[in-house]
Amino acid sequence: MRVLYRIQQVFHLTRTEALTVLFLTGLFVGGMGVQYYRLHHASPASFTYAHLDSLFRQAAAYQDTSMVRTDSTRTDSLPATPAPMPPASQKKKVNINTADREALIALPGIGPRLAERILQYRMQHGAFMRVEDLMRVRGIGPRKLERLRPLVSVQ
Repeated sequence: MRVLYRIQQVFHLTRTEALTVLFLTGLFVGGMGVQYYRLHHASPASFTYAHLDSLFRQAAAYQDTSMVRTDSTRTDSLPATPAPMPPASQKKKVNINTADREALIALPGIGPRLAERILQYRMQHGAFMRVEDLMRVRGIGPRKLERLRPLVSVQ
């Protein structure tokens, strides 16, 4: 109660105002404590889309010979090797919701940094609902979007 009295005296506040200030300060300090705990005590097995994406890439790159029969039929429905990316001359649209880094870099005007920003945006905000949502990614403006529009889709 002495703290409450000192706050009232120093800042010329009523009792209700001083209690409100103490309450808000407590909430702020508590929130900062939770944020500190989350940043510094996160479990190593915490789920991230980037980690999951890298696991899928590793699994696709790894060819398990034990799953291939000698008569060339597979024991599962997965292809033996990842499907190659079609050449840009075939006019097949790239789905920006499922494209990996290499597929994005293959698009005109998109380099490694911009591809990373697109992947990062997709991880943080979820799937793109429209092609126009690409403009929310830093580095993509109206002109770049118009160049990409015939080459990308959001299916």
